[in-house]
Amino acid sequence: MTTGWILDARPLHCRYGEQMYYGLLHAVQYAQSKGYNICDLAGSDAVKEKIYEKLDELNPIFFFGMGHGNIDKFTDDKEWAVWWCGEKSCSLPPDNLRGRIVYLWSCLTARQLGPKIIEHGGWSYAGFKEEWVWVPDRPGGDPYDDKYAKGFFESGNELIIALLDKKTMQEAVQASLDKYNEWIDYWKQSDDPGASECIKWLAWDRDALTLLGDPFASLMQLKIEQGAEFYTDVYLYNPNEELEMDMIVAFGTYNKDTNVFTTVWKYVSQGVSIPHDMSTIRFTCTAEQKGTWDIYAAIGKYDQSTDSFTATDFLIEEDVLIVTD
Repeated sequence: MTTGWILDARPLHCRYGEQMYYGLLHAVQYAQSKGYNICDLAGSDAVKEKIYEKLDELNPIFFFGMGHGNIDKFTDDKEWAVWWCGEKSCSLPPDNLRGRIVYLWSCLTARQLGPKIIEHGGWSYAGFKEEWVWVPDRPGGDPYDDKYAKGFFESGNELIIALLDKKTMQEAVQASLDKYNEWIDYWKQSDDPGASECIKWLAWDRDALTLLGDPFASLMQLKIEQGAEFYTDVYLYNPNEELEMDMIVAFGTYNKDTNVFTTVWKYVSQGVSIPHDMSTIRFTCTAEQKGTWDIYAAIGKYDQSTDSFTATDFLIEEDVLIVTD
């Protein structure tokens, strides 16, 4: 079960774009393999207008993007500014990153743009305070097939992969740092002529990685304002014939000691058609009360006369939804 989409943007046509494009594709594919809703704006789709459109339409919990940047801006496939916000001016403020986890795989954005993302309501941000540099053995292609570039892209992707594995931002950043160190140790033991350059720039990138905002933000949580609409997707696997069942999604508090879930507000859908194989059922919800809430999702039978639900299968996730002022 997820509480929203993930949005990524990866360029192709900007300078050095091919290795960036294929490098980030590995994280995109990993997200898809884990069953996440991911909107992949790749190549010519990775432009400001489409990024803004999908942020508004999908309201993703996590945005990760790879593109050229500077201390106060992040750019798209055309190298046009997507966000441009520094200490003295803010012509393209990052207001549409409010409440989101953000990872900008880009040069220098941690200096001014990153802090402005948090100042404008971003939940958590990771990026680089120096230029992000990698060493290729050859130009173009998939960096995972390049003996020098692979370590750089694996280390950068490790942050995304850790988040997808339900780690916090603090844990995800540490996982990325650990991967950089792993590759540095690998090249220290090598007599390859490019080893010293790889060590130099892997250490440079590692030391430039910066975390801002809430270190405990994670994809297991959705942080939104009271009264805001959001949606919850329930993923189901049905190995049998098509079924018709009732479903419930409830927000409240779960007591582990008594195994009791106390519902504060809920959504019930009756007679849901559940096809054979994997399916996704979406509930449109409203953040009704402030607080940090657990979530209960179940299939079974709903008795409208008693407002009771008998579950045949269910799951409970804790601390999923944070509702703020």
